[in-house]
Amino acid sequence: MLRSQKSSRKRRTKHLRLNPLNGLSDFHQTLFEKILADPDNNGEIDARKTYSCADESGKLNYFIKFTTNMRINYIDPARLDELDAMRLKRFFSLSGVVFYHKDHYYPHAYNEEINLLNLIKFNRHILQRPANPSGKYSGQYRYEVFGSHQSKPIGRGTYGEVHEVICTLQPVKGGFISKQKHNEKQRVVKASIPEIENQSYNSSREEFLSCQKESNILSLIPHMHAKPVVFSDSQAFIVMRRMPGKPLKHILIYDRIGLARFSSIDRIQLSIAILEALRKQVHKYNVIHIDFKPNNIIVNLDVKPFAVNIVDFGSALYPGEDCERRAYEDIAQMPFLAPEVRAHYQAIETPKIDVYSAARVISCIFGCNLLEEAKKPKAFSSSLWAEATDGFYLEGLFNGIDDLSLTGKNEIRKLLKQMGSSDLVKRSSLDAAIDKLRKIEKNELILNKYSLQNQVSALTNR
Repeated sequence: MLRSQKSSRKRRTKHLRLNPLNGLSDFHQTLFEKILADPDNNGEIDARKTYSCADESGKLNYFIKFTTNMRINYIDPARLDELDAMRLKRFFSLSGVVFYHKDHYYPHAYNEEINLLNLIKFNRHILQRPANPSGKYSGQYRYEVFGSHQSKPIGRGTYGEVHEVICTLQPVKGGFISKQKHNEKQRVVKASIPEIENQSYNSSREEFLSCQKESNILSLIPHMHAKPVVFSDSQAFIVMRRMPGKPLKHILIYDRIGLARFSSIDRIQLSIAILEALRKQVHKYNVIHIDFKPNNIIVNLDVKPFAVNIVDFGSALYPGEDCERRAYEDIAQMPFLAPEVRAHYQAIETPKIDVYSAARVISCIFGCNLLEEAKKPKAFSSSLWAEATDGFYLEGLFNGIDDLSLTGKNEIRKLLKQMGSSDLVKRSSLDAAIDKLRKIEKNELILNKYSLQNQVSALTNR
């Protein structure tokens, strides 16, 4: 008896008749796309046939008939021929869609005589954005092409992913010009994670305002070359410049395992370059980064002095905003957060918040292994943060660094404690920290010169 009940449950069926011309519910759209994705159907739907499709549980089988014939046109927007370019330009002008997902099917044209609905499917995402409003193409659109089944995001955070832009489509008479940016002009798209089911109105509105604010801040930061935010349903997209180099986090890992070694002078100069970037790219525009950590610092080691760019302004604030505006433990790695942010002090924020984080970053450059601590943020309490300047955050400092003078080590340790003070009044300013590092660099260069001269003299006198 039980066996027959189980088999009958497995054989449960339901018959549907779907009309894509009238629009489909999300559930029916899912069934529709499953049938279209079946390679046995060769990208075509015959209105005379009945198609079978199981639900996600596998316990219910749907028999589906469609009211129209359908044919899929597969288009690679990064490799358009003349016919596809003309078809795509007409499609964009009529669709009213802002973000085209690579896994969706889009109605293109209906031929009433033969009852045929043509569909378009892309193998990459496409984002429509307004052209530069102050440029000669004001009022027009650009189409950023990014992502594929094979490619992965080049960056991922709590609230979004970053994808490399493959090309930009510019409409012209008869089709498009495909523009590919190279080297320092490459672009990326930062896409927020889609709204989760049953997300509250307040949460959804907060995310909307957060994305709009990030876009406003990015408009102040010239090196990001950011375009205005684009909203599509529950997602937000920001197009910006891709910074050359690698995240400092990766460089520090290479340093730890011996794949990349730096002299003490390199470490001092890298620290100066990072603080200079924080001053020129962030604080100069009256912005506090908040989420200043190795993953958000891009370093190009192929040039000297080292080229540094600060990225990810999703947590940034203006001076005077309340620390409790967000739950920062969810958006930043705890060891790099200033104690007043971690404790959610209701105080006017100052750029010195980033100075504390910078002290943490520089301590990593000189041997501290905070990258492991960053994997376990819940392990930190407010009391630990208050003791941080004399406790764990300088643990391991100068490990494996033998070419730095004792005086240099003492000066750097002293500077890090000043920068990492839990007392905002006592905490060093960014300008003072840069000046101090430059003096340490100068002294180390002089000592290195004398050391080299002594070595040469000793060899000569043998």
